[in-house]
Amino acid sequence: MESVRPRACERARQLASERADADLSEFEAMRLERHLARCTACAAFAAQLDAVVGSLRSAPIARLSSPVYFPVVRRPRQRALQLAAVGTTLAVIAAAVAIGMVASGPAPHGVPYSDVVLSADNGRAELDSARLAAARASTAPPAP
Repeated sequence: MESVRPRACERARQLASERADADLSEFEAMRLERHLARCTACAAFAAQLDAVVGSLRSAPIARLSSPVYFPVVRRPRQRALQLAAVGTTLAVIAAAVAIGMVASGPAPHGVPYSDVVLSADNGRAELDSARLAAARASTAPPAP
């Protein structure tokens, strides 16, 4: 039964595998070498891994006697179903918006929303004028 390896050993073995693919940064390579210098089990694993990878890479490329064909699975129905789902979703959204507009009816004060016209400042100028007039009236000297 194999004992549980420490986390550092698991990471070192992963780095050794990445090194075989020439996929290590300089920092990771230094970290791996440091671990291998003090851990004989991981050093043996890395040496064995390097030997296997070396023998595989040096082996001649095997030619197949006949070509290999993979079946092409086409799913035209799936694409049609996706398009139908998108169309249905858009129709439901359009219907919900239309129902919401009809159900909302006129504004509470009886004027339809389409007839309400707001100024660019939403009536702030008129409000400021009214406040200014009220302030002037309260500070004006009493009439004789």
